[in-house]
Amino acid sequence: MLALGDAVKIYEAHEHWLVCPTHVLWRDNRELCEARACLSCVLSYRRPPQLWRWTGLLERELHHVDAFIAKSDFSRDKHRAFGFPREMEVVPYFLPDEPPAANESASPHPRPYFLFVGRLEKIKGVQDIIPAFAGDDGPDLLIVGSGDYEAELKQQAAGHPRIRFTGRLEPEQIAAYYRHARALIVPSLCYETFGIILIEAFRGGTPVIARRIGPFPEIVARGGGLMFETEGDLREAITALTGDDDRRAKLAQEARHAFEQNWREEVVIEQYLDVVRRAARAKGNERVISALGDRL
Repeated sequence: MLALGDAVKIYEAHEHWLVCPTHVLWRDNRELCEARACLSCVLSYRRPPQLWRWTGLLERELHHVDAFIAKSDFSRDKHRAFGFPREMEVVPYFLPDEPPAANESASPHPRPYFLFVGRLEKIKGVQDIIPAFAGDDGPDLLIVGSGDYEAELKQQAAGHPRIRFTGRLEPEQIAAYYRHARALIVPSLCYETFGIILIEAFRGGTPVIARRIGPFPEIVARGGGLMFETEGDLREAITALTGDDDRRAKLAQEARHAFEQNWREEVVIEQYLDVVRRAARAKGNERVISALGDRL
């Protein structure tokens, strides 16, 4: 398919499919992938082996693509480490600003709470944060989403009154949950390519507590969050953002500022169009250059 047509072709790597047949770099469905063992890994997922990956077909077809985009520095570097032969531009995800109604909505929960948003799968790591909300005292944990691991998580959370499952919600409903949370907790165990839920929280002026893995450190470094590696780190971060309103307010302000500077729609679209302009110039596609304006 990469060879079809003669337009300016841009490939955005939203997953690690170019270097991973399961696309998530989660080897044998149980651990981070640091070195390729693709055949045994695919079989552990009960998927047919992708034999074409051993023929060099992909590498022979890559020249048909004019630019490759990774969604984070981490993802670009991971593609390189796993042998992807082409250079990649880095253009992050973006979001439009929230509609005014989202800013004015009341809290969807009567008590202080921390928030998880995402698919309920083992690689998302929710099972690692449930113990931090055991017992009767302290803020609640709201878990928004559904998935194959939901039953196991509910069984683990049984008897813990501070943990609530909302099920899957529509995006317009989730905005209020972000805005009123003490923080969003992002405990993923696998290598994400970006982590769009972090900037969804930042958009609403909500700090994040993210596991120190993959692209999360580079996102949080721009402002608005805390990192954790151990359960002790996580508990300390929860305590800090529960009892210190000034610190939480400062991180909330940093989160919103970081969103406006880095991930607002108008900011990122210009970065993307610059990639298209450079690709068009290298290809000599005057139609695209004329349509976008050659400002490089």
